[in-house]
Amino acid sequence: MTVGISLGVNELRLVKVGQGPDKNRVLLNYETISYPAQVSPKSPQFLLFLKRTLTQFCRESKAPEIWSAISSAKVEMRYLRIPKVPRKQIANTVYWTFKRDVSFDEKGDIFDFSLLGDVIEEGVQKTEVMAYTAPRDEVNRLRDLFAKSGFPLTGITIVPFLLQNLLRSRWLGTEVKSACSLYIGTDWSRIDIFSNGNLVLSRGIKAGMQSMIESLRQHIAGEEPTHQRGEKEEPFPAEPPAADLAALPEADEARRIFFGFIQHPQYVENSPVHKFTETDIFNMILPALERLIRQVERTLEHYALKFENIRVERVYLSGPVNTQQLMVDHIAEQLGTKIDIFDPMGEASPLSDNITPPESRYKREAFLPAVGLALSDGDQTPNFLRTYRDKQKASKNRQINSLLFAALLLVMVACGAVYFWQSEQIDEKEMKVFALQRELDSFAPRVDRDLIALLLQKVKKGQDSMKGVGHRYKPVAVINEISRLTPAHVRLLSLSLDMDPTAGDPSRRLVRIEGVVFGERLTYESLLAEFLVKLQTSPLLNKFSIQQRTFAFVEEKEVLRFTAQMEIG
Repeated sequence: MTVGISLGVNELRLVKVGQGPDKNRVLLNYETISYPAQVSPKSPQFLLFLKRTLTQFCRESKAPEIWSAISSAKVEMRYLRIPKVPRKQIANTVYWTFKRDVSFDEKGDIFDFSLLGDVIEEGVQKTEVMAYTAPRDEVNRLRDLFAKSGFPLTGITIVPFLLQNLLRSRWLGTEVKSACSLYIGTDWSRIDIFSNGNLVLSRGIKAGMQSMIESLRQHIAGEEPTHQRGEKEEPFPAEPPAADLAALPEADEARRIFFGFIQHPQYVENSPVHKFTETDIFNMILPALERLIRQVERTLEHYALKFENIRVERVYLSGPVNTQQLMVDHIAEQLGTKIDIFDPMGEASPLSDNITPPESRYKREAFLPAVGLALSDGDQTPNFLRTYRDKQKASKNRQINSLLFAALLLVMVACGAVYFWQSEQIDEKEMKVFALQRELDSFAPRVDRDLIALLLQKVKKGQDSMKGVGHRYKPVAVINEISRLTPAHVRLLSLSLDMDPTAGDPSRRLVRIEGVVFGERLTYESLLAEFLVKLQTSPLLNKFSIQQRTFAFVEEKEVLRFTAQMEIG
């Protein structure tokens, strides 16, 4: 299970994605929860609200992976092409190539990168890389917030990489080689371009719906339209005004008209204050819309030149404006490409049979970040909690574990060879004893006291010799007995024999075994007990005691690890 959590201004959205009957990923559940009164993500009461919400939403999920996102406003991203170098030198090459273009502080910023693949540039093989930095304080703040709630995050990423998840997983049901995502927000807009499902360009534009609202205000006031002031970026995406537009303040008439235009055209045409048709309003905001389109065109032209005249095949439009068909059609006409809408719960998306998506396309699109987060993958989705340094450490640990396992395997093979060799030696000596016994039986001398005494002495010597042999090979017999009685669901990790008599009891011999029990968690105790009962049937072993029992993981499976001690009879 993977849970995506999108923290909005007034509410949070949660989406749960898991494995369906056909082993493909499907959307299992979603929910929108408004913040209680006077509670925001920055207030002290938010921690309790988050814990209660996640406990309820994840109650049927066993240890789900939880992903969330930070704003991309302060995240610096660069598409790079580096020379083809050995794997150990990739990180260093990417770091200094990125450092040459972007100045950042390693103490205040997290640096990471993703390898996209190899390309041929002017006959030279190079590696495509997307490198990026994120403010360490914002990542730590979000990580600590969820950790204190009792639901630690698996990953933290940004919206452009969530859209990458949607395209790579073919969640939208379409596959295009080059796609562009255009999000039109309140004060800013963002362009993300993807090639073969990989994010290769991300750019923020200081133009959004506020520019169009200002253009409307100037027309209403009879002012001469002017260029808009610079705007700053905001998180993706803010909730638009309430549907009850008439309840908004009178002073915000232009804002009411604009959102009425994109959501409720009938309100604008029947407004008691200003009676404008859809065409009237469209013409009023057209200059601001045109300026935004020109920015998009220049970005697409830059992409085409940088990537050998590859043109974008489809533009995905997101944000509140995609409900206004006049604007959508005009953007498509000006850009000369097909416009599609991000619909994370549309007909093409794999949804569980027991959930019903929202009927409104606008409400479905509001879950876009949460769905993208729930589609995150630890190996594919950039994660500011697990950078390339963490992956290198994990890779090194896997190599060390592999070497240790190989060494242990060689030791086990050697022990097995010694065991079989000693077994053959025992069989050979037993055959000699049998032959000597037959030879002894063939003699029939006259029995007298002296002969009986002589034979008794020989027998005692023979017994002493056999006892010595038995004592010498007793460890082998004990190992053979334990190996024979060990079932398939028990794996022995170590076996030690203490054949030296203790100070307290000279006749006491001990054997200690350490192993693991495979199977279901509820059956561990019964399986271990069954194994001990089998050992008790052996005449060589008695007085069993369990020294330690713990749960552990072996080969990514949960097992019961135990240590037992018994006496050798």
